[in-house]
Amino acid sequence: MFEKILVRPEGFLKYRQPIIDLIDLLLYYDEVHIIVGPDNFVGFYRALGEDLVEELIRNQRIILHPTDSQLVCNVTDDGYYGITIVSHGWDDIHHLLYEFHNRLIVDDKTKNEHFANRFSPILDTFSYPNEIGRCIYKDLLDADYITKALDTYLKIHYPAYQTKLGAKIEIELSNTSYFPNAFQVRHNLDDILVGKNLSKKEFEIFPFLLCVSDSRISSYMAAQFGSEINTSYENSKLIMLQLNNLINRSSNSKENIDAFQKHVLSESLSIGEAFIDKKIDDRKLIKVLNEAEDFRKWLKLLPNDSSLICGYVKELTKKSITDNAWLKVGRSIFYSLIGCFGPVGSIIGSTLSIADSLYIDKILSGWKPNIYVEKYKDKLNS
Repeated sequence: MFEKILVRPEGFLKYRQPIIDLIDLLLYYDEVHIIVGPDNFVGFYRALGEDLVEELIRNQRIILHPTDSQLVCNVTDDGYYGITIVSHGWDDIHHLLYEFHNRLIVDDKTKNEHFANRFSPILDTFSYPNEIGRCIYKDLLDADYITKALDTYLKIHYPAYQTKLGAKIEIELSNTSYFPNAFQVRHNLDDILVGKNLSKKEFEIFPFLLCVSDSRISSYMAAQFGSEINTSYENSKLIMLQLNNLINRSSNSKENIDAFQKHVLSESLSIGEAFIDKKIDDRKLIKVLNEAEDFRKWLKLLPNDSSLICGYVKELTKKSITDNAWLKVGRSIFYSLIGCFGPVGSIIGSTLSIADSLYIDKILSGWKPNIYVEKYKDKLNS
């Protein structure tokens, strides 16, 4: 217990409790990692003072990670949003500390230089990994998770809100060129909150989007540091939701795989069983996995809470171009005309008929998951 904890300081300029909590952590934890950026630098240094901060760093009571990375939410006049982690690119620690002190504390070159000289020998720069941005967008575009996150957020900020009121939110990526990965947000919150007298003003989506994004940063960085996380109440609630969502999705995936193996691949061993029981060798295993590329792409398109078997059956029963009556008539006329060429025409017709049955229908129908499933069965049962 109490080995390591990550702190992202908030509210130091407004409230005394965050300072109390941080100092209490220094007594109990062996390592206290603190990320300070443009949004919390001023509060952190003014709350503790430069002398104390330096002493705590040198005594290894805190491990400070200065960063110029900052979470920003953009919006255009016509309603396009974008979540970005921006950075000024101050990779050199001396430059970063100088700019922080100059822009956020005091515009005095002598004092700025003194501050940078004092702390740069005992600190290193820190940057958020690019992967965090991709994780944030995955959260925003996960319809199931973002709906649950909104429900959790509303219960915190509007105590009278109840799930049965049916708050809805939809987030869709847009092709607009305003900024990378711009998206639009649709929701019914104004009707619910104002209409039910839970709020006197329209719902502001900005704080919610930032809260969802910030909670992902906290959980990601705690995993990177292998530490506990000290964060806000709403952040902790959303992090718990992220973990529950991950566990539920994993459990649902396992159930889907078991059901698919039992009902669709019932005549075959699972690929794992076939390999362990030496029914297939290394080369055959790699071949089966490589041939499943289209199958995996199809699986990725299934909604998170859906049934794999239902999706499979729906795909198989989907009407294709080969079911078109005019196409069947046209094909019949084509083969009749070939028959007019005598013996040669018969050979051509037979050859084309075989090719048609094997390939043309599949091409016209489009790829379907049963194409791979049948190959899978053949390879594992041969």
